[in-house]
Amino acid sequence: MAITIDKDEKRKQIAFSCKELLFQNGIKNITVSQIAAQAGIGKGTVYEYFSNKDEIVFEILNILIEDMQKWLEEFFDEQKFNFEEKLKYYLSFLFLPEYEKNLKIYKEFLSIAITEASNEMREHDKECVNSFEKFLGKMIEDAIVIEKLNLTNDLIRIIRFFHLGLVVRSSLDDFDAKEEIERFISFVLCKNRGGLNENK
Repeated sequence: MAITIDKDEKRKQIAFSCKELLFQNGIKNITVSQIAAQAGIGKGTVYEYFSNKDEIVFEILNILIEDMQKWLEEFFDEQKFNFEEKLKYYLSFLFLPEYEKNLKIYKEFLSIAITEASNEMREHDKECVNSFEKFLGKMIEDAIVIEKLNLTNDLIRIIRFFHLGLVVRSSLDDFDAKEEIERFISFVLCKNRGGLNENK
């Protein structure tokens, strides 16, 4: 009896085995030959599951994003954070020492996306944005319902663009992410304090 292979699962296995390789070499310098060697398969087999190197990089990035979002969701649920605490952690977790490698890859991805993005990269970037917007939307929805905060969905885009600016500015020597995040959250909540339920 022939063994059937789940193509999507195999793609994830190949990508997962190459996470560290991407961290070491970066997006531009990683090669299909290195990926094949790391995954313990032939180069031809790689092309059975991926059309090109970009697809492999996108699959690895998807795994990193899914891992980060899952970790954040579980962490928030366990700690029972309020919106202010969730927002602070959401904006700052990429700057924690344990996510330094992720931040480096994200910066390189942004650099490529800004200067020489292919149509495939633009589409992947849209998918990533949608994924994080859904996550932010859930945070905001909970804050409106549970904490009675007067927030709107426009805040999703404001947070997303602020976060993007944080990543870009983090390359500057005089940049203090913590200070910028505190200032931003203070501004956001100051603008929305009027919507707090006085009977809470």
